[in-house]
Amino acid sequence: MASASHIAQALRDIAAALDNLQDSEWEKVSEPERSSEAPRIPLASHVAREACGSDVTYHEDIRCYVIVQNPTGWVGFISGPAKTTWPGIERCLPGGRLAGSGVRLRRVKDRKEAQGIWEAVHKGKPMPELSLQTAPRAASSKQ
Repeated sequence: MASASHIAQALRDIAAALDNLQDSEWEKVSEPERSSEAPRIPLASHVAREACGSDVTYHEDIRCYVIVQNPTGWVGFISGPAKTTWPGIERCLPGGRLAGSGVRLRRVKDRKEAQGIWEAVHKGKPMPELSLQTAPRAASSKQ
């Protein structure tokens, strides 16, 4: 293992070697020339106002869910804007959240996929259309 004095001496040697280099040798590793039109980098204040792709998708995307089991009996198909649909569903679940609610639900891509899942669980029973406006409000459980 090298001692501190050996490392210090090596650093002094490197510094001396760099001092001895001629200016022409430094030009070989200079930055490449840039065009007079340097790309404009937007200011942080401008970037903050533009929404990223995932943010736009979340706020404009339509989400579909099928609820196949719920202790409150609120089961069926529901869809709506991603920003409001999931929080609205969760407020209606026992305890105000999915974890520990006893609810079985699934996010699906469309009504057709929801219908297939519904039929597998509730053979022959029509799938109800749900709405957040008519949904029961669950009392949150504080244990």
